[in-house]
Amino acid sequence: MFMLTWNFDGLKLDGQHMNCCQPDFNEGTGLESGWQAPELMPSYFEKLYAEARQMKPDAVIQFCPCGCAINYYMIPNFNQAVASDPMSSCQVRMKRKAYAAMAPQLAYYGDHIELTDGGLDFGTQIGVGAVIGSKFTWPKDNPDVKDGPFVLTPEKEALIRKWMKIYKENNLARGEYLNLYTWGYDYPEAHVIRQNDALYYAFYVNPEAPLGAMDPAHVDKATVPEPTYSGTLELRGLDPAKTYTAIEYTADEPREFTVDGSNPKIDVNFTRNYLLKVIENN
Repeated sequence: MFMLTWNFDGLKLDGQHMNCCQPDFNEGTGLESGWQAPELMPSYFEKLYAEARQMKPDAVIQFCPCGCAINYYMIPNFNQAVASDPMSSCQVRMKRKAYAAMAPQLAYYGDHIELTDGGLDFGTQIGVGAVIGSKFTWPKDNPDVKDGPFVLTPEKEALIRKWMKIYKENNLARGEYLNLYTWGYDYPEAHVIRQNDALYYAFYVNPEAPLGAMDPAHVDKATVPEPTYSGTLELRGLDPAKTYTAIEYTADEPREFTVDGSNPKIDVNFTRNYLLKVIENN
């Protein structure tokens, strides 16, 4: 009914209960053992995924275990993973790196931008190659809703338009995630996506605040200082025999400069994140 009668393009499967279930020892279930209930649970989603894709080969089947780590055995049965209710931008990036290691073919939805640090951290979603999204409330249809993190203000709409344009032009959600930096050891935190003959680097400094402290629905973000970094960054994965053009592609006024592949280090000073597109020179 969803896929054919109502002509939906995909399904969002949502809820912690999808991850696992209890053994079922009731009579008449047809199971050889009550333990087959959790053991066979992934096969239910396997059939659902196969049926949906048979109806619409391009259907997006998203699996969101609401705030939980994914049950590993579910991973073959969907084609879009989710940050699943993160409490910080750091969680969005951490889960992206985990999914890239386990199932690099999966698309990754960064969840509602309102769940990131400050509620508008598109730099996190774009930089790690996530599908971006927003859960805004349109004031025109909700005149009684005057404020709050989900209200679509003119300022927020302008920001969404800016990052949507960047997202479409660079298409990093379809890129290849390269495991060139180690989580927890390399500083600043770093991610690299290869897409359209370019390497996209993203560097991040996390705020000095407890987990979830940037959640706009619970804490005054003005009390959390903006994290900054001043120092040298190493652009790993470049050919030592070549030179490259680096572009600060998310800046309002993108700056370009040359990078030597034999010494791929640059001096920077940035707040929260630094995103860079690097193209090989002919």
